[in-house]
Amino acid sequence: MLQHTAYQETHYLHGMYDLRIQRSDMQAKVWLKKGIMHSNAREEIAVHCSKDEFGQLEKLFSTLGFTPKIKWFRWRKEYRWRGTTVCLDYSRGYGYMLELERLCTPAGKGRALAALQQQAAELGITPTPKAELDKRLAYYARHWKRLTASGEKIPRLFRLPRIGASASRTRQNLKQK
Repeated sequence: MLQHTAYQETHYLHGMYDLRIQRSDMQAKVWLKKGIMHSNAREEIAVHCSKDEFGQLEKLFSTLGFTPKIKWFRWRKEYRWRGTTVCLDYSRGYGYMLELERLCTPAGKGRALAALQQQAAELGITPTPKAELDKRLAYYARHWKRLTASGEKIPRLFRLPRIGASASRTRQNLKQK
């Protein structure tokens, strides 16, 4: 079931931790993701604020020396499906991404990962290998300013273009479930 569609602007900040700030149509937030990028599970610490406070977050972190190293400009459709958050994203300069997520305790991580793997299989999704994700992120990190410079406009309720059978099947399976 579709929960919401939103535009998000996320800044990955320079520093020794994966620290981010984000503004969306609904809120602003600052969060830290522990662990290694593209791991199957990562702990997150988040603080949510009013979307009007994003400018203050930018100013605060910039003053502390945490300037943006990457910015993402994303349109997201978020669904809830059988206990899982399913995010369909389009990021300017990067393309489409589908993410399945379950929040859990450290003790429940194994069960949550097994459930996610089963749901991905039901949707006909083969997860992208971590090495490929790392390669794509590195490329985007080097070129994000050029890749996002066009300022392309995607409608708030973005529509998927004609894409391969796997993505079409995924959309169909989500509608049926």
